[in-house]
Amino acid sequence: MKNSNSEIKRRNKISTFRELLRCGQATKPELAARLHLSLPTIGLLISELVQQGLVREDGMADSEGGRRAVCYCAETKKKLALGVDITKNHIGMTLLDLRGDVIGSSRIKIPFENSDDYDEKMNTFIRNFLQNCQVEEESLIGTGYSVPGIVSLDRSRLELSHILQVLRPDSFVPDHRLSCPYLCFNDADAACMLECYERDDLDNFVFISLSNTVGGALVFNKEIQRGVNGRCGEIGHMCVVPGAKGRMCYCGKRGHYDAYGSAELLAQKANGNLKEFFRRVEQGNPELNAFLDEYLEMLAVVTQNMAMFTDMNIVIGGYVGEYLEPYLDRLKEKVSQMDNLQFVSTKHIHLCGRHGFGAAAAGSALYFIEEFIQNV
Repeated sequence: MKNSNSEIKRRNKISTFRELLRCGQATKPELAARLHLSLPTIGLLISELVQQGLVREDGMADSEGGRRAVCYCAETKKKLALGVDITKNHIGMTLLDLRGDVIGSSRIKIPFENSDDYDEKMNTFIRNFLQNCQVEEESLIGTGYSVPGIVSLDRSRLELSHILQVLRPDSFVPDHRLSCPYLCFNDADAACMLECYERDDLDNFVFISLSNTVGGALVFNKEIQRGVNGRCGEIGHMCVVPGAKGRMCYCGKRGHYDAYGSAELLAQKANGNLKEFFRRVEQGNPELNAFLDEYLEMLAVVTQNMAMFTDMNIVIGGYVGEYLEPYLDRLKEKVSQMDNLQFVSTKHIHLCGRHGFGAAAAGSALYFIEEFIQNV
């Protein structure tokens, strides 16, 4: 079935805007050449984007002997999106512009409570954060709330979280006081969205999120799969050590991977500071090196199982993922020792991209950026 003229125009307009976001500045002839579109088509699309206030003139190109061409750039800060990451003990925030660049970020210790007092503290933090970033509320196109648990299918609330003690029939609905729309996202899904939007090399992969709670996501064609009940990707609650010998998970069951893969396990060995843990490992601390080796052993089991079952790439992220690059070869060696040579799973192990601790908040915000761009 052929695309209609209006659909073709819509896609070309999105491509034009994306290219200006990507390159920063370009002339109409440059855009026409890069996007393989005619100069009149580019001229029409640029005119519409200028009228919408999303593109503006930005000086003149260098002369090449004839009339100098006008340069154009995207108004990257015309619209912004806010991501709010809610954890057991902290609230983190990240503000993104239309290019996906971080305008500001902040993190504060506020222990979670499903209460009016907590709502008030969170909204005070949001107001102060936006004020410090000198952001007008009217520029916000959406707010994403990242939470460690199961969110409703319409993404309006957190339905279940053992770590936050939100248990049915109760639920947590963010007391959203901004004029822009909001959505709730599972924290691992939110972090995974960064990989979906920002990576060009992977369309299908398994995402393992190693933060203070362990999560994951299954991605096909850059789309996160939610499953029948919105629980697809709950890697943290896979049983890896069955029976009474398994460690106790925060959910009350033994042997779940969260009890072996949580970032807190490493941080607790260095007074609650994950960065300090890896600094001491780099300095050669024998006790912490042995503990990291044990941690990587269990991560290798989960990584190998995921690779064997799905035959897909594995992307490891979360708080721990930010620090794993120096130890990736060690992890791959452990996976290789378990691997059937027909699969060679080590070739498919990747680490997450940018943002680290702010990945979940950034991913929640990036959802609205992508939605906005898709509707320019």
